[in-house]
Amino acid sequence: MTTLKCYGAVLSLAVVFGSGMTARLESRKQSQLAGEAADLRVVVTNADKSEHVARELLSVTKLEISSGSEWMACWLEPIGPQGVVSPTWMELKAGDELPVGLGRFLCEPGADATGRTTTDWTSLPGVYRLRAHVAHSPSKALLRADARVPGDVSDGEVDTNVIEVTVQEPHAVDADAFAWARANGHDPVSVQVARQFPASSYAALLIWRSLMVGAWSPEDVHKLMSRGQYPAWSSVPDPASPDGWRSVDQGRDMAQWRVEQGERILRDRPHFPYEAGVRLSVGLSYAALGKEAKAKKLLTAVAAREASPEAKWAASYLSLRGWR
Repeated sequence: MTTLKCYGAVLSLAVVFGSGMTARLESRKQSQLAGEAADLRVVVTNADKSEHVARELLSVTKLEISSGSEWMACWLEPIGPQGVVSPTWMELKAGDELPVGLGRFLCEPGADATGRTTTDWTSLPGVYRLRAHVAHSPSKALLRADARVPGDVSDGEVDTNVIEVTVQEPHAVDADAFAWARANGHDPVSVQVARQFPASSYAALLIWRSLMVGAWSPEDVHKLMSRGQYPAWSSVPDPASPDGWRSVDQGRDMAQWRVEQGERILRDRPHFPYEAGVRLSVGLSYAALGKEAKAKKLLTAVAAREASPEAKWAASYLSLRGWR
């Protein structure tokens, strides 16, 4: 047991990152095209007795990558307490999980302390292993004198598991799109590439960004949809327009656009990495259009899958609608 002195208050520290608390690194994709952004997620899980943590003091302090026998530290955008903080404590009960913020990162031997680099690992085909280091750091934070603190506060660090991600060499139209993007200084997943290569996987990934449910909760979507305000207005990719974008109104117009684009991706790209998310978006769009039978069928299929963010989200929404 360790003690922490904080502006005159002595805090008793439990061993949060001991046998009961673990951190897990996940990738939404086991393989991805060269030039496609990584989609990593870090989750802390409590498998033991209840503990109190503060989200403001929980951070990923290190990300490492390896394509051989040696590990290399990546440049990682710092996310964590800045200056004096007044943390909001939350209880993690046994079995509870808590996502940990992961800032922008670049993994390349030539990257300097500011993150400047010429080629990130996601643009280099190969097999990569990644791991992260997570800390809950009240002992290093400047807490306000009037900060309310539970009786036992956790202070420790833990390494995550190691995951493997394969960056694939693009072929056919994707190879042309990737080469054109690099030659012209564009991100492969950009409207410029989508206009030149609308049939490429990179164009589909750009469309996906406008299909995402994002941070909306099932409750928020249910309320907005009842007012005709979901999906929200958005500027969406349109290779045929002069600047590659067009505006689509909220509600039915956006729902119809999402159905058309989502069903096209599902039809043309059965192995699309975000297939479950596309089905979730299309199902919600059918609900917004009043086509409840189609919406219920799609969302029920998503909810029936193995435990995943999309399955949990769909199950909660189905319950809200009284569809299960």
